[in-house]
Amino acid sequence: NITDYSWIAIAKPDSHSTPLELKSLGAGECASILLARETSADQIILDDLDARYAAETLGLHVIGTIGILMRAKEQNLIPKIAPLLEQLIDAGMWISMEIKQYALELSGEGN
Repeated sequence: NITDYSWIAIAKPDSHSTPLELKSLGAGECASILLARETSADQIILDDLDARYAAETLGLHVIGTIGILMRAKEQNLIPKIAPLLEQLIDAGMWISMEIKQYALELSGEGN
């Protein structure tokens, strides 16, 4: 249960108006982007391409799950991203073969 982790805060945006750029997004993505704007977040974690584009259009800095894994490896927090990518895929996250291979190459794990 996510509420078991004291370092995670659950928040809702104060804004009741939705910018045009967010109208086609799901409620969760929309709320995440609004909250990131309201809190002047340094970055927002988004994997959905439309949500990423909308957030960037609104001036937010976006990183995805794979980007976080790559950054964790760069900071020596994890030894490899390959097994974690496989776990994400096994759990149902869709990652194109091209993106997976590109991430592995950038991380020094490519063929």
